[in-house]
Amino acid sequence: MKCVHPHVGESNFFAIAPKLLLKHMKTKDKLLVGWATGLVSLAVVLAFSTRHDAKDDWVHFPTVQEPNVTGEISSRLVGRVDYVVDGDTIDIHRIRIRLNGIDAPEHNQTCETAGGGNFFDQFDDPPPPRKEYPCGQRATIALRDFPGSRVVSCQQTGTDRFGRVLATCSVDGADIGEWMVSQGWAIAYRKYSFAYVQAEEQARTEKRGIWAGTFLNPEQVRKNRALSR
Repeated sequence: MKCVHPHVGESNFFAIAPKLLLKHMKTKDKLLVGWATGLVSLAVVLAFSTRHDAKDDWVHFPTVQEPNVTGEISSRLVGRVDYVVDGDTIDIHRIRIRLNGIDAPEHNQTCETAGGGNFFDQFDDPPPPRKEYPCGQRATIALRDFPGSRVVSCQQTGTDRFGRVLATCSVDGADIGEWMVSQGWAIAYRKYSFAYVQAEEQARTEKRGIWAGTFLNPEQVRKNRALSR
C-alpha cells in the first residue's frame, strides 16, 4: 500500500516531502534543525582547512620541477633540517637526503690524532702515541651546526640504491657539501663526483678535521663491516 499525500501526486511527493515536513514542524524543532545544519557545515569547512594546512606544513617535495644538465627532470626541496644521520646524510620534511659528491666518516667510526693531539707533542722524542677519537660523531655535529636552524635548499641529482634522495644542498648560498669537505669532516667522493676535489686538497694541506691525523676511508669501513657480518 502506498502512502501519498492527498493533495500531492505520487510523482511529486518525494520532491516536496522535505518542505511538507518543515511546514508541519514546530518552530522549536525548526531551530534545532537549523543549528544542526550549521554545525555540520562548519565542521566540513574546518576539516578541509586543517587538511590544507597540514599539506602546506609537510608536503614540500617536489616543489619545483625543472630539467638538469643531463636533460632529465629534477626536484628541489626547501626546508629546515629535521635530523642529521651522519656527516653526509640529513632529513628534511621526513625525506632522507644523501649529500651528493661527499663521503663522511661513519657515525660510530673512530680516527686517530697525529700524536697526542697537542702542538708541542711533535717535538717530543719519542713522539707520544696516537689517540683515537670519535671522528664520525664530530662530522655529524659539524653537519648539524653549520646550517643550524637556517633554511636549506637541496637540488636533487638522483636516488641511491637505498632509496635516499641524492642532492646538492646549500644554505644562504653556501654549498654544504663543499663546506664539509673544506673543513676536513668529509672527503670528495671521487667514485661519483670530482666537484669537491679542490676543497679536499686544501683541507689536507691545512690539516683540517680528519686530515690532522690518520683515518680509514669511510667506504673501506663499510666494506669491512659487511665482510665481518
